[in-house]
Amino acid sequence: MTAAELDVIPWFKLLSAPERERAVADLKVTDAEAGDFVCRTGRPVTYWFGLIDGLLKMNNDDSLGPVITFTGLAPGGWFGEGTALKHESYR
Repeated sequence: MTAAELDVIPWFKLLSAPERERAVADLKVTDAEAGDFVCRTGRPVTYWFGLIDGLLKMNNDDSLGPVITFTGLAPGGWFGEGTALKHESYR
């Protein structure tokens, strides 16, 4: 990750130097195209997710019921940390 990308992570500046080094060592950056699925219900947790650029939409497009958008995530936001800390599957 670049210094500019790290600057948009709200909690990163609150870490001590050793904690920042550990976080940077474990951060993974990938690209998702419009319409890609980042995670799916029932899958085991591998990471929690943060957004560097763009807009991430959380919805239930594959459900049998009506399509519902739960939220949109802006750059600097993240999700899935609670699921990761509880060792659950994505809901």
